[in-house]
Amino acid sequence: MIKNKLVFTLILSIFTAASVLAAKPGPAAKKETQKPAEIPITGLTAADMPYDVGGVVLLQWPVRPEDTADFVYQVFVSSEGAGWIKADEFPADKMTGRDIELPFWAWNGTDKEHAFKVELNNSYGEEQSTGSMFTFKVAALDKDKNIVGASEPVQGKALSNWFRLDRLNNLLLLVV
Repeated sequence: MIKNKLVFTLILSIFTAASVLAAKPGPAAKKETQKPAEIPITGLTAADMPYDVGGVVLLQWPVRPEDTADFVYQVFVSSEGAGWIKADEFPADKMTGRDIELPFWAWNGTDKEHAFKVELNNSYGEEQSTGSMFTFKVAALDKDKNIVGASEPVQGKALSNWFRLDRLNNLLLLVV
């Protein structure tokens, strides 16, 4: 009788040990993926786009060392009391001050700052886009679409310009 109990216990122990050793690790044993540290986007400003017909706000912020093709920026806009609308998305190594197409006397953009024109007419219509106050924010995302940086919201207003200095050369040609 004792011999039968001993054989049964031995067989049970072997099967138990085999099943424990063959078991795959569960979800708790998996390594957690490290979420990248957020680096805030500082220096964001919103101003009326110079020398336009209205409805456009110019966002500017300094280029960060992390701004490579592996990251993208998303630009969001909100009107008073409304939710956020994604205005656009672009690679973090693009859209610098040199990409703004204005004559040299009207704009002095550099590669050390991002400059992005938010065309409010596309999202809010012509009547609401000129003269109304809007809130803007920018978020940086990595290639896995994780947010790795965000700005504080800033406010800006688009205004119409009566005299367009970017067309001054046309006026001079007409007068001469």
